[in-house]
Amino acid sequence: MGHEAVPLANIQAGTVSRMLPARPGEPGKIAVEPAATTSSALRELKATTTMGLLRHHTDRADDTDKPPEPAPGLAQLPALSASFRHAGLKVARTFEGTARPLPAGTEPTAYRIVQEALTDVTKHAAVDTARVRHVYRTDDLPVVVTNDGTAHRGGFEVVVELPYHPQAQAD
Repeated sequence: MGHEAVPLANIQAGTVSRMLPARPGEPGKIAVEPAATTSSALRELKATTTMGLLRHHTDRADDTDKPPEPAPGLAQLPALSASFRHAGLKVARTFEGTARPLPAGTEPTAYRIVQEALTDVTKHAAVDTARVRHVYRTDDLPVVVTNDGTAHRGGFEVVVELPYHPQAQAD
């Protein structure tokens, strides 16, 4: 499950908040799922982080001065897009709004969502083009990944809104 669980829990929580006014009985059923999802993700994250620290400290002596690589973010999307070009997929990227610093975790999550969606395009869609769109808004970062496939040829659209609070940017 791992890193995919965090966006999933976010989607589940967003679903609950949207359903609450219209269907008061259903959100209770869905509200239990994010707790289980995030609990599993936190356990895996803890294990992964511990393993990463152990690996970093047991690497060759000449690597000890090398800091661990930072998590990828929006700045690494051009390189990610280029890597898919080698697999025959052209990726068109657009950013809307004014770029701003985002809270920790938002950029790596957006990157991972795009990476996973583009991987699915190359595996399941019989297309050679995908589009990635990010929109900087006041309190969330929508990420949209689409391709030109049809329902029978793997066509899909992934839409995720990563919420953040402007005051959280001071981290």
